Amino acid sequence: MEIDKLIQHWTDVTNLTKALQQDEIGNLHVGGIESAMQTLLPTTMRLFHEQKPRISCQFTVGNTDALSQAIIKKELEFAICGEPSDSLPFFFEPLYQEKMTIVVDRSHPLLERNHVTFRELLHYPIISGGPTCLYYSQITKLLSHYEVTLPHFHTINQISAIPHFAKGTLAVGFVLDSTPLIPEVVRIDVAWDEPVIPIGILMLRGQHTAPFSHKQLFLQLLKKGVTSS
Repeated sequence: MEIDKLIQHWTDVTNLTKALQQDEIGNLHVGGIESAMQTLLPTTMRLFHEQKPRISCQFTVGNTDALSQAIIKKELEFAICGEPSDSLPFFFEPLYQEKMTIVVDRSHPLLERNHVTFRELLHYPIISGGPTCLYYSQITKLLSHYEVTLPHFHTINQISAIPHFAKGTLAVGFVLDSTPLIPEVVRIDVAWDEPVIPIGILMLRGQHTAPFSHKQLFLQLLKKGVTSS
């Protein structure tokens, strides 16, 4: 009899826990780079809200450096970004890869050529993401392989703004393949080994994510969204 009561007690506790999980109230603080904020995170939020309507999501956009610092300060629970240069405090789970592309104004003289080499780009001003952007170190390392004096090397820490700065100029803009373009600029085909940048889930190392929690659900939906896209 006592065993039956104990079993029933734990059954009731389990059922109550499930009920509370379905009706959780709270906040989820998530960070993401610009490209993740455009499609991946909005889609995940819509699916998440169907199951957890009483959980509010607070999203913060930033580059990998800023997001990693926010995680250390515990302002964010996790972020979708690249792997920071100082990765020791973090656990990073790669989800997909971002490629780079090169954009120029529609009237740029390079568009008249059928074959453009990377070296030819160096005769024009370059606009790149800043030192805290995902690909900055890869670009500067690549540039160091050429004995060419650049006319200008401009940096902007908001990658989505680069097409606006390239518009109406002879500049060559380095952006991510997912960066939205404005009508005045186009991608240019260049013979080069474009850098590939891993994007994934970044959180503090050793951080516990309870099973069946709203955080775990969001991460599951996020991963499902990546695999189905």
